[in-house]
Amino acid sequence: MGEKVEKEGMSMIAQNAILVETIEKEMRTLKIQKEYHVNPMQKVHIITAKPNSIAPKDEFIDVEFLEKLHKANLGPKAKLNKPQTEAQEIGWDVEPLVEMDKSDPRLHHPRVNSELTNYMHAFWLEKEQAKMG
Repeated sequence: MGEKVEKEGMSMIAQNAILVETIEKEMRTLKIQKEYHVNPMQKVHIITAKPNSIAPKDEFIDVEFLEKLHKANLGPKAKLNKPQTEAQEIGWDVEPLVEMDKSDPRLHHPRVNSELTNYMHAFWLEKEQAKMG
């Protein structure tokens, strides 16, 4: 199934006629695009010049467009004075209200390892390594 069976006795003229007919069918359905445009729904990727080429000195730079582009890349706190949605209100002020004092044992609880926890950590690491390989 799917094997090409070569017809014996088919001349070069018959093969050429089949090829011409196939090309004519393709040309009937071919539609050549002459108008090209950028999809406005997709992000535009700017392609830089080749590294060894010399850029023309009279290149036009749109200052207004560059300002809008830089403003669009800023975070919401840099662009807005206050949050516009409830979702923005949740993470708007992320700075801590009280400065953390690491010398105060009531507020600072660092991870403390003992001899037993170090032993069990090494034991579990060895066990996981044995599973992996």
